[in-house]
Amino acid sequence: LPRPDLDEEYGLGPDHGFSLTMSVSPGTHTVCVYAINVGPGSTTSIGCRTVTVLGSNPVGNIDSVVVSDGVVTANGWALDADTTGPIIVQMYVDWSANTMAWADLPRPDVEAVFGLGSNHGFTLSLPVDPGVHTVCVYAINTGPGTTTVLGCRTVVVGTDCSVQKCVALTFDDGPGPYTSRLLDILQSTGTRATFFLVGERISGYPSVVRRMGDLGMEVSNHSWNHADLTTLTTSQIAAQLSQTSAAIESVTGRRPTLMRPPYGARNTTVDAVAGQQGLAVILWSLDTLDWKYPDPARIRSVVATGAVDGTIVLMHDIHSTTVDAVPGIIADLRARGFTLVTVTELLGSPRPGVVYSHG
Repeated sequence: LPRPDLDEEYGLGPDHGFSLTMSVSPGTHTVCVYAINVGPGSTTSIGCRTVTVLGSNPVGNIDSVVVSDGVVTANGWALDADTTGPIIVQMYVDWSANTMAWADLPRPDVEAVFGLGSNHGFTLSLPVDPGVHTVCVYAINTGPGTTTVLGCRTVVVGTDCSVQKCVALTFDDGPGPYTSRLLDILQSTGTRATFFLVGERISGYPSVVRRMGDLGMEVSNHSWNHADLTTLTTSQIAAQLSQTSAAIESVTGRRPTLMRPPYGARNTTVDAVAGQQGLAVILWSLDTLDWKYPDPARIRSVVATGAVDGTIVLMHDIHSTTVDAVPGIIADLRARGFTLVTVTELLGSPRPGVVYSHG
């Protein structure tokens, strides 16, 4: 095809333009073009581009989901190739409470990509109670095609334990074979808890540990191999903690800020090393002795009768009987007006190297 500008630049004649067309299915594709060599030399890649081909279904993106002052807000964009006008988007919280609005806010960046007008942005907001919530946003179809889920996010809405009665459920020695079932229970009841993990066990359950973080659980340090830290040298204690923190961070993306010494065994050296690594030292105020008495009814009764405002409950998710007791524990505590929180929520801002046993 004629390209006189190239003739002026290179002096090799004007006909060096091209136009190539292919049929592609809807979706995102990588398009690459090659100049085929003639004579000595080799074929050259001219370059690649990523393109999105619209189909009949709406498309869009959730740019952010944030929580502020008890309100969850989702921001993003959505459009449907069947119209240049705005479409409706709908947000659900925990698949029940919902709100909808037109995606009609200015988004010139979206217009630059799709050429269907600039007003396709949205902001959706709903009030939410403290707890763990699933937020999903849908782009409502216009014309042929079907409604599209733009995605779901998990959000955590905090609690003010200076105003509300709070209890922190904590689980030691995992992850283990029953931890996933425990997470199912916590998720279905909208409950947050704190897990003190043994570092060497994390590699056996990476998806479980990742899910802990995704659900808003507090993932914390319980040493590398459940050693009595008071019997170790300073450098050995440091290694026990740093290895475990690194293993947690590698899976969850967040470095822990709490540690619990195995057996509750601590001294000034343990506290100092924990402090140097940015870890507060967390003990407990109510021991269920679930390892000694593996009876779900007894474990439930101990918590129901012993919990007071600020209690940190010690349990172990490596015992199936403990997991069996958890639904009843949650129901009992809530019936007594307690809010179930993580240890950090209970304590506010626990300081590295400081020992805490209750809120």
